[in-house]
Amino acid sequence: MGHFLYSGIAANNPVKAKAVVKSFEQAEAFLDGEEEKTLASHVVVYRVGGGGIAICLYETDIITYYPDGTFVADNGGFNTPTTSTRCNQFGPEGWCFFHHNKKLTGRNKKSMDIEMGKREKVK
Repeated sequence: MGHFLYSGIAANNPVKAKAVVKSFEQAEAFLDGEEEKTLASHVVVYRVGGGGIAICLYETDIITYYPDGTFVADNGGFNTPTTSTRCNQFGPEGWCFFHHNKKLTGRNKKSMDIEMGKREKVK
């Protein structure tokens, strides 16, 4: 069975994380003055340019939070169940991420879709 036909149970379930990180403030608190820290299996939180803090799945920054209340969600071209599950687990409150037409999409409670890789307001 191919990977895309059966991704496995782990891909569709949240990973055990060392902390809840769904905002810039929570990411900052988790780092606790460090530049980089492992949050979960294959998930690292680290500081990026512009004062942001990225949540990186393998080698792809899937969520980047900024101190001005904005974030960027990006799948780096990896349209996998694991990517959307981790975006949901570590993305901002009130947002959900899912695949539509083989493309990762994000939507907030106001049903506003976002463009992957573009900076958006958390609320």
